[in-house]
Amino acid sequence: MLGLLLTLAVVDPQVAGAVSARREIPVRQESPAPATEWRVVLAESSAKKTAFLRQAALELGLRNVEIHQGRVEEWHPAQRFAMVISRAFAELARFIAACRHLIAPGGVLAAMKGVLPSAELARVPAGCTCGEVIALKTPLVNAARHLVLCRADA
Repeated sequence: MLGLLLTLAVVDPQVAGAVSARREIPVRQESPAPATEWRVVLAESSAKKTAFLRQAALELGLRNVEIHQGRVEEWHPAQRFAMVISRAFAELARFIAACRHLIAPGGVLAAMKGVLPSAELARVPAGCTCGEVIALKTPLVNAARHLVLCRADA
């Protein structure tokens, strides 16, 4: 349930307005994203979790959700994404290294974090800029949550 609440915080109009994505991939998502006009691809390496995600999307009638089973580091989809979003995946530098190849030109890597990850921001690899951090308001969660938006340098 907490995973769903944290995911919904990113769909907030303030956050959605900050990023104009039409195709996203939550990395290590624990529950299906809410139905929106976006096309959503969920990536999960665990077969058991992937089966759950497929069944949940089917039973909830989420026709805009696709499920990919496999490691994101090894995945090379035919079409890259406008946004790749992660929650509970890895430190920022590792997330960038693992998922950078998945974003389209001008795309965004978005990392959901707890407290402001100042130390992780200091270790962002060359060729990527994480210049926008949005404080998230999460219903029923009394803790700091942030969304870090990163873009590959041109």
